[in-house]
Amino acid sequence: VERQQMVREACDRLEPEMGSQRLLYSRLRWAVPQRLLYCPVFKAASTSWLVNYFKLSNSTSDPKEGNLHSKITNLFPPPATFKLRKKIYNESVKFIIVRHPFERLVSAYRDKLAGFTR
Repeated sequence: VERQQMVREACDRLEPEMGSQRLLYSRLRWAVPQRLLYCPVFKAASTSWLVNYFKLSNSTSDPKEGNLHSKITNLFPPPATFKLRKKIYNESVKFIIVRHPFERLVSAYRDKLAGFTR
């Protein structure tokens, strides 16, 4: 509880500028009907969560065909106006998945350079 209060106070002091808010909103994956916002971090379960979003969409296409990031952006487009984005942002559950930086580095190396498969 004390840590939550400290984080809240620090965030209140920072009060992001309009431009940084627009950048944040552009990076989120918006599941508006479910009031769920996801901020993907590559090599930190982003594909798994995009598959979960894909399941939310009830789409009949194959999630493995094409670029999943583009597919999700098309299936769950952000609200049309900045004002509406801000309103929905304030009403939604927001989440981000993080990993230890060294784990991300090893995972990226295995995936992109070493050709490691599971």
